[in-house]
Amino acid sequence: MSDNIVSVESEWYLSLSGWPLWLALPVGMLLCWCMYRLYVKDVSSCPVVYSKRLMALRMSVVCLLLLLLLEPSLRRELRVKQLPVIDIMIDGSGSMGIVDNNMTSHDLLNEAEGLGLLQEGVRDTSCREGAEILSRVLKLIPDIAVFLSPGGGQDENVLGEKRRGAILENCKKYAAELDRVRPPLSGYPKSLEIIESTSRIVARVIGYFEGDKDRSSAKELLKDLRQFQHKGPVYVSQLMSDQMSFDSSLLSGMDSDSQLFQSVSELKHISRYEKVLDLVRKKIVPLAKGKARLRCLLMKQGLSVISIDDELGGLSPDKVIPDGDTDFEVSINDLARSSEAYLGGLVLLSDGRQTAGGDPAPALKSLSIRGVKF
Repeated sequence: MSDNIVSVESEWYLSLSGWPLWLALPVGMLLCWCMYRLYVKDVSSCPVVYSKRLMALRMSVVCLLLLLLLEPSLRRELRVKQLPVIDIMIDGSGSMGIVDNNMTSHDLLNEAEGLGLLQEGVRDTSCREGAEILSRVLKLIPDIAVFLSPGGGQDENVLGEKRRGAILENCKKYAAELDRVRPPLSGYPKSLEIIESTSRIVARVIGYFEGDKDRSSAKELLKDLRQFQHKGPVYVSQLMSDQMSFDSSLLSGMDSDSQLFQSVSELKHISRYEKVLDLVRKKIVPLAKGKARLRCLLMKQGLSVISIDDELGGLSPDKVIPDGDTDFEVSINDLARSSEAYLGGLVLLSDGRQTAGGDPAPALKSLSIRGVKF
């Protein structure tokens, strides 16, 4: 069995496309009875052995006629489950050949982390994780506010039990995540205070949902949530600012022989195109192994297959020189026209917006209708 085939299932089906069974069976029985009555005297003078054989032969003719009336057919259905195809489209325009020498410490560490160049525990990302949790809490506040609004706590159909349960479950999850990121923030008092404030507001929401839904406490909680929501963007900015400060101090104090220094130095000398190739090799290919078939395509004035992995085949990526403009329309149109196998997903890797060509939206819509995920 091919590595691309997940499973093969086979089933047999018997179908009758002629007369309905409820009509054919009575007709057959009537013919058998008539034949028996009409020919029983003709075979009575014959020896018993021959009379039985002759009767069996005539009955066989009736059965054959019955089969012809029923028109039976035997059909075999073979179902082959294959791994979906995921196309990785890599931008080959001139801007992808740029080497970014002036990136901030925060961006350098983000890229190194994304490419798997940092060992676990080298970089503390508690401030960034806190900002991400806070952003999710802020997105949840409008749903909580609907429930806390007048009438929301009394009418059981406003959000429904399932929605309430989902809000409560999310709040408990965020509370646990906030407890996890709090200890490392002891050196950043402003970020620590923000995380503690977020924990308190989340704990109050959990307490309200699990306790007595008093309208006076709901009004007070709603007021505090509105104030917290108003200050939320400032809190997120403060957390990210502290994360950038930590990243700057981490890079300024690193030893030239450390793994961190070597990883960051490597990033300063490779182009965006080479970074994308590393991302595909180290992240996407291992993630998709056994789950999908990958095909790597280079976007220039059309598409060409490049070999990211030994098993994928195609043009060697080392021979590719990024040049020209960024034109998504031609490449995506070519993909929409040429895709024969089941295309399950499309991953587009580029460093910016389209700079040439027309609108790729119609081609993307066509792929979306076919079930392609982006």
